[in-house]
Amino acid sequence: MTHPSFDPTPERRLLFLCTRPPGQEDAAFAEGLARPLDWPRLQTLLIWHGLFPLFYRRLRALRDNPLDPQTMARFRDLHLQSSARALVLCNHLLPLLDRLRSAGVTAVPTKGPVLAQRLYGDIGARVYDDLDLLLLDGDHDTVTGVFAGLGYRPMIELGRAQQRFWQRSGREFVFFRRGIMVDTHRRLSEGPAFYRPDPRLRDRLVPLRIEGRDVPVLPDEDRLLILCMHGTKHHWEVLKWLADVAHLVDAAPNLNWDALASLARRAGARTTLASALGLARNLAGVEIPAGALDRIDPGRGAFWTARYERELTAGGDRMGKVRRRAWPLGIIDTGVQRLRYLLYYLFTPKYADIARVHLPGAAAPLYYLLRPPAVMLRALGLLGRRLTGRR
Repeated sequence: MTHPSFDPTPERRLLFLCTRPPGQEDAAFAEGLARPLDWPRLQTLLIWHGLFPLFYRRLRALRDNPLDPQTMARFRDLHLQSSARALVLCNHLLPLLDRLRSAGVTAVPTKGPVLAQRLYGDIGARVYDDLDLLLLDGDHDTVTGVFAGLGYRPMIELGRAQQRFWQRSGREFVFFRRGIMVDTHRRLSEGPAFYRPDPRLRDRLVPLRIEGRDVPVLPDEDRLLILCMHGTKHHWEVLKWLADVAHLVDAAPNLNWDALASLARRAGARTTLASALGLARNLAGVEIPAGALDRIDPGRGAFWTARYERELTAGGDRMGKVRRRAWPLGIIDTGVQRLRYLLYYLFTPKYADIARVHLPGAAAPLYYLLRPPAVMLRALGLLGRRLTGRR
């Protein structure tokens, strides 16, 4: 049930209607368009939340479109620009997958065109700016060689020993080429939770038809868990993430909820998953099978659903960056997993840490010791800006 304080502006109400699966609330959407609207603000919100493709699709489906031709043309142009970008990214993705496979590397696209195709049946129906690949095998030298052969360069140039260290750390490795960025992952770190491919994932991959060919992608259970983890990591600041969860549940009526609960347990994300699904049910109108949330997390999921729901329906960010940093700790399932996340966050270096200090290969493990001071300085800076802002 929607929180009783749910009374957003007319523009924000339309955003929530756009997150709903197709066929839901069409009359409410048409009624919302008939109200007095701040169109420049609505356009800004749609762009920020990545929802203008879904908004435009709903507009086109209306029998009686109340928009004037000039306003309709603006939204059509936004949609065409997004679709063109999606096509460019897809045209880079498919040759990259072929080259990696030829080199003996199993790469699974996790977002980008494959996510848009699976959820919305159209690679241009979702906003995205880069590509994400989950690498199930292949050493770093082989992967880097494949990307180099296609004209990509690493975001940060590392020596051989540093590359091996970076691969062991579990962080993503980024390649770029003329406006195209590709994030490669050995595992997916989404805030306090980690998605690690299990040894049998290769056998569980399923084909997805995209641009006339089959691409092996993640099963819907794995995909849904990752989407819920990602939205929670970023505190659902962008509503397209909520739309993704709602549309996937709607598009996958045969989800294996027991398998999903098992994946969440292994990732330390039962509360994360349950709270995200509760949010999709309450705000995006998706139907969750009776008892599914209790099987996933019978305890704290409802608490976190209500907490995020209050924030989203208020339409503002009242948490602040310092408090926002601490929020994920409360949603992690167990004390041991909280400690593991803290150690990972405090000691595992990021790109910025390696770019700031260049250590020789043999000294690369010292990056683990350089990371805590960097975290402390960043936290003090955020705290200082927050205190200054209050004055």
